[in-house]
Amino acid sequence: MEVITNLHWIKGLFSNIFLWIDEEELILVDSGQPGDARRISNYLIEIGKSISDITSILITHADYDHAGTVATVHEQCGAPVFTSMTTAQLLVVGKSPEHMPGPIQFLLNTVFRYRPLPADAIRVVDDGETISDKSQWRLLATPGHSPDHHSFWSPVHSLLFAGDALSTRGNQLKCSPKRNTADMAAAHRSAMKLLLLSPAMFACGHGPPIHDHSSDQLLMLYRELED
Repeated sequence: MEVITNLHWIKGLFSNIFLWIDEEELILVDSGQPGDARRISNYLIEIGKSISDITSILITHADYDHAGTVATVHEQCGAPVFTSMTTAQLLVVGKSPEHMPGPIQFLLNTVFRYRPLPADAIRVVDDGETISDKSQWRLLATPGHSPDHHSFWSPVHSLLFAGDALSTRGNQLKCSPKRNTADMAAAHRSAMKLLLLSPAMFACGHGPPIHDHSSDQLLMLYRELED
């Protein structure tokens, strides 16, 4: 569904997938898990587009449910994949980062691997670097949920793709939960860093996008994380 002008939200099997579509760009943000490529393709067909129209792919981190079908999508559209060096190192072997409880991490490391992405498909972006001159999409390092985690921010559109650094539950922003977070102190620092941006729209990896928040709500969560 189109949440606001140009921002489209697809509910993947376990995580959110976003599309930014304007006259010049069709950007996919996170690809979902294996099988979600069909959801992306079907949605694009519904709105008169094609998966081959994708111009860029942004990946927030290498988790199975966020990057598990990136190789398939890239194969179908040929678009470059923008991400950090730490995420790139995981994508080329099809492996999730280390941050889940032991038994689950074991399954991710052994059973739930995903198709590796060719190294030449990846464009490595440094912290704070701008990806798109037009929309000023910037990669922001936000480790904590996983060691490789980062977010994407456009000051032009006041839109934040927060990945799993933040989530929305009960129409409220929340930090990455302890049960699946590699470094809780780092996760708090990253969430606080994002809250200070005060974006008009939070598009998180889990839960509905939120844009009717108040500055008081952001401040309240900031102070909770600060303690």
